[in-house]
Amino acid sequence: MKDRVTKRSPRARRVIWRTLLLASCMAFAAIPGWSGTPLEQMTPGKWQEDLAYFSKELPKRHARPFANVTEKDFRQEVAELKGRLGQLKNYEVMVEFMRLAALLRDSHTDVTPVSDRAPFVAHFFAGQLYIVATGKDNVDLLGCEIKGVAGLPITNVVKRLIPIIDRDNEAEIPRKAAAFISYPQILAARGIGESAESIALDVAGGGCARADTTAEVTPEPDVGNWVFLLDQKVTERPLYQQRWSAGRAQDYYWARWLSEWNALYLQYNTSRNQRGKESFNRFSEAVLDELERRKHPILIVDLRYNAGGNFELADRLVEGLGRKDARPDQVFVLTSRDTGSAATVLAAELVVEHGATVVGELSRSNPNFTYNAESFHLPNSGLAVGYSESLHQPFPQLGDRVPVDLNVETTFEDYVSGRDPVLKAVFGRIGPTDP
Repeated sequence: MKDRVTKRSPRARRVIWRTLLLASCMAFAAIPGWSGTPLEQMTPGKWQEDLAYFSKELPKRHARPFANVTEKDFRQEVAELKGRLGQLKNYEVMVEFMRLAALLRDSHTDVTPVSDRAPFVAHFFAGQLYIVATGKDNVDLLGCEIKGVAGLPITNVVKRLIPIIDRDNEAEIPRKAAAFISYPQILAARGIGESAESIALDVAGGGCARADTTAEVTPEPDVGNWVFLLDQKVTERPLYQQRWSAGRAQDYYWARWLSEWNALYLQYNTSRNQRGKESFNRFSEAVLDELERRKHPILIVDLRYNAGGNFELADRLVEGLGRKDARPDQVFVLTSRDTGSAATVLAAELVVEHGATVVGELSRSNPNFTYNAESFHLPNSGLAVGYSESLHQPFPQLGDRVPVDLNVETTFEDYVSGRDPVLKAVFGRIGPTDP
């Protein structure tokens, strides 16, 4: 079977991240137009052919495959897996392919797992894991804290998941660990629980309708109607939540003048032009015009929900801020672990070119990054393998991250109470103003 190379559109991406309030709802999807042997019909011989193809093609296609792992170590890991193929269940082999891809330490390089998810979405708030969305039949879990899985404390669960998490830096770990926790086959393959058919969640009541208990949750191929904690419990929403509903941004980009702080707040939720709305270039011109009209303005760029897109789309805004009349007195950039790829590049540009102060959490992407995400398929299983074919290093002084000047975490209590400690910290830095 001949492989096909495909551009990795947002829908075709291994992980489709629907950003809730600082939460990532992950759904695995096969790239349209491709099918392979169903996993349950795979044999050790077919897996061996897939492994040989994988180990040959990924290093050949990737922009810099051995920047974070030596070729010798990579080949040893491949050989070790080859020797165990006859001993592993098919879903365990699939997860081992994920682990091999993660060795490259590149958030654009991964293997698409084919697996059903349990109907809940979890997110870490200041180190504690809470359920922030569920299927309609599991609403009693909404707002519960997940203390562990199958008796294993949540910190140990995360440790076992780390080897399969493709990442640029450590900010990706809680983000993807929270997502993987809803996939029983992935958990079982990593030695978390005994069942690959359901998940035994150790939950704590208080924020939900459950008492402290173990909740058995089984996957659903099509969850259908999701119920979101943000929509159910948060009545007084802070500024950054106001354009969100059902886990989706209603506006890709929007801005509001905050007269009390002599500041323009700009929320940029995805680095793409929004259909039916003015282009981001035109929007940027309106932002620059607004700054020109103001005396000693402050600019706040909120990238906490922006998972990426076209990194060149914001060039007009970045360049325009250099105009004498549009130059703000101060620039603040708000980031989180969900800030990725193109949004991280924008944060880096604002730091390097305009001296921006970064507030919030470390963003998950490397500003000196591999990009042009492509994919190929393994010949038998049809598993999709993502990789980066180009290298872009515009900010060598930053290394693998955009450093955060003021670290601020959002707690679960902040989330359900409609508070924004990140923006509050910015206002604390601004201090008294004279608009």
